[in-house]
Amino acid sequence: MRLLTIILFILTLRIATAQNTNRYQQIDSLLTERYKNDQFSGVIIVAEKNQIVYSGTFGYADIEQKTPFNIFTQFDLSSGAKLFTAAAIGQLADKKKLKFYDKVSDYFPELKFGKKITIHHLFTHSSGLGDFQSKKNFTYENVNSCIDVLPFLIDDTLKFNPGDSALYATSNLPILGAIIEKISGLTFPMYVDKHILKSLNLKRTTFDNYFTVQSYTKNDGRYARGYVKDKGGLILEKKRYPSKSTFVGLSSGGMWSSAKDLLTFDNALYSGKLISSDMLKLMTTKHVFSEWEGTYFGYVFHIINSDSKKEGVGHAGNSSGHHSFNFHYDNRETTLIILDLLVVL
Repeated sequence: MRLLTIILFILTLRIATAQNTNRYQQIDSLLTERYKNDQFSGVIIVAEKNQIVYSGTFGYADIEQKTPFNIFTQFDLSSGAKLFTAAAIGQLADKKKLKFYDKVSDYFPELKFGKKITIHHLFTHSSGLGDFQSKKNFTYENVNSCIDVLPFLIDDTLKFNPGDSALYATSNLPILGAIIEKISGLTFPMYVDKHILKSLNLKRTTFDNYFTVQSYTKNDGRYARGYVKDKGGLILEKKRYPSKSTFVGLSSGGMWSSAKDLLTFDNALYSGKLISSDMLKLMTTKHVFSEWEGTYFGYVFHIINSDSKKEGVGHAGNSSGHHSFNFHYDNRETTLIILDLLVVL
């Protein structure tokens, strides 16, 4: 967290507007130094009131081919993609097609815990559910949608009574995705593509998988190949999935996006183009406090540093050598997007 802490400190310095260039120069110098020391590799965008005021690219999207990053390079968002799930649910709520205190059993009566858990519980990680990927016999082999995940959760035992506590849990998101699918008649990727990606012309946001990336032949920096370090310090590509049948884009992750596309998405989300301003306010309200990293849960959104008016609102992700960080600060007029490889911010 050290690098991210320093960047946030620089961004939140109380300095005159005429001196803003200095703080961006500080960020650039910091990242340049970290890159030279093999401590950072990726893309960063800082926007003020929706306009890019600083962007930087450090390193290679493909180390073997020496292909440099650009602000259109797509990274695996991992859990950072959950903001698209939030937007999709918000759209359906705006259209009065669901209510946040609807019970899961209203949509899927076969889930034994469904009468206890509401959409509000799923959104705020206060349902008591755990990690669907760790369920006994879970496999992506026959999973082609969020609804296909539900049979693995039928007999799930809750870790606590809904509403009594909060625990960040991946099982909440496929259920939210399944509700989107049940209402819309579309798979989650189809819904997001139709109602978000195409409407915003996000051409560098896709439901790709690692096999698409690994087989991509153009040397144009479209995809960032995930790298990690082994104990000997060598940089290796981490092949997370053993076969093509072990991956499918779900509402819990599976999206690839660029820093530029994320900024376009953020601008639309925070300006009322995707969901209403009242809906955004409700979704970014501090609903539940969690001991997990000391954050508050909004509706999918994480709210950090909440004892300060410089609080951040957004989501982060971490998977297979990729890390994403997409937050708004300073009364949400400052956007910080970091997509990186090699190190955890």
